[in-house]
Amino acid sequence: MRLGELASLRKRDAVLDGPRPHLLLDARFEKNRNGSAIPLRADLAADLRAWLADAPPDQPLFALSENQVKVFNKDLKWAGIAKRDDRGRTACVHSLRHSHASLLNRAGVGPQTVQASMRHGSLDMTTVYSDPRLLDVEAALEALPALPLEPAPSLEARAS
Repeated sequence: MRLGELASLRKRDAVLDGPRPHLLLDARFEKNRNGSAIPLRADLAADLRAWLADAPPDQPLFALSENQVKVFNKDLKWAGIAKRDDRGRTACVHSLRHSHASLLNRAGVGPQTVQASMRHGSLDMTTVYSDPRLLDVEAALEALPALPLEPAPSLEARAS
């Protein structure tokens, strides 16, 4: 999710019980202004359910700072993650969206599903978020059927 979207979420937006836990994102706070139901993994829903048990409905889901960039930079340092990678790219809050897309791609999730999870209007935009170095092209090739070469028929076999 985008930073502004995260900041908009309240306890009342978390649907944590039932077979499909999700967050309800109000269209006013979403980039494309459609509103969305953001699916949650069951383990994350359970953690949120426990964390928010006694919280009032209007409590923010996340404690975001006025200067989230400084907080993110401190978190990177604490986690031992370099601010710049070996390709000169700088980590920022938005980098988490790149990680999301790249990890889904690496896990073999189809491009249109990655696009839907990122709530992008076009597959081209989703492609921008994927790190091609994380794609397992060799494993993809192994998924293709084997095409063994059969021995060439002898001249006698071709004549008959």
